Amino acid sequence: MKRLKRLLRLLRLQRSTARLQRSQQQNLRMAEDLAKLHANYRSLLKMNKEGQLGITSLAVIRHMTVLLQLRDPASHQHGLRVARLAALLAHRMEIDRSYCAMLELAAPLHDIGMLALSSQSYSDGSDAHAFQRHTELGAAILASDDHILSIAAMIARAHHEHFDGSGYPDGLVGENIPLEARIVAVADHFDDLLHGLHGHPRMSAQEAFNEVFQHYGTRYDPKVVRALNLAMDEFMDGLRTAPAQPEKLMEAG
Repeated sequence: MKRLKRLLRLLRLQRSTARLQRSQQQNLRMAEDLAKLHANYRSLLKMNKEGQLGITSLAVIRHMTVLLQLRDPASHQHGLRVARLAALLAHRMEIDRSYCAMLELAAPLHDIGMLALSSQSYSDGSDAHAFQRHTELGAAILASDDHILSIAAMIARAHHEHFDGSGYPDGLVGENIPLEARIVAVADHFDDLLHGLHGHPRMSAQEAFNEVFQHYGTRYDPKVVRALNLAMDEFMDGLRTAPAQPEKLMEAG
């Protein structure tokens, strides 16, 4: 009997060790993929500055979304929805069309820092401190002198800041938080609630709005929450008046 118990313990230990090794190998492969993608991105920017390429911010952004889409298609779709809603909110705040287009280009990468997290922290946010680092990691990945990419980096870093200063990573308060990040913060949470992401229960559009409204003036900028209120009928009808082809509007604007 004792021998059987020892054997069972040994088998459990072997399984646990095997799972740990698989997880470590997966994290290593992801880190290597991220490093390669980041190196390619830096190389593209350098070549573009030197006039060797005629690439645009849009091309680099599309390049940077590939790994995110491969790792988690659901999160990739979340990023696109957040970008569309952020552009709609900016439109409802009567911000010009070129700004709405720029925001829709930059916002899909707001969670790009998730790629540098361990599989467990990425999937369920179980390690809160590690999970919070995705903001700083995302900003580091996107750091650039390019205008659109610098805005994407700013959004990645600041989209979990709270209007009352209780957010992270920098504890920014009020309008010290970049407007782009304040808009994306509302769109991000609203979409999380609609689709039951990041540990939130799935809600109807009205329930999701009511939940966001609970944080009016504390977590979220009141102006952005009011814009969401104005956009609710449009959103619930499945309509979109924000720019549909941001790259073309950027050229026209």
